[in-house]
Amino acid sequence: MLDRAQKASRAKAILEDETFLEALNGVKEYHNSVFLSANATEAEVLAARQRILALTEVANQLLKFYSDEAVAKERKEKHRGEHD
Repeated sequence: MLDRAQKASRAKAILEDETFLEALNGVKEYHNSVFLSANATEAEVLAARQRILALTEVANQLLKFYSDEAVAKERKEKHRGEHD
């Protein structure tokens, strides 16, 4: 298992990867178009909404991995400053 710093580094790399972002945005755009389509059935709209939410949740988890490490570093530096 990765430690918090390694996980944060990998999450940051993923979030900055152009191919990943292009894929994520392309899938979101497709499902947004289904969601907004006047011809979409209720089931299609629901499925599109669920998929958009799932993709957003994955992206948010990656952001959390990165921000958790940033907060931990900040706390560690602050703690060091109090004891210097």
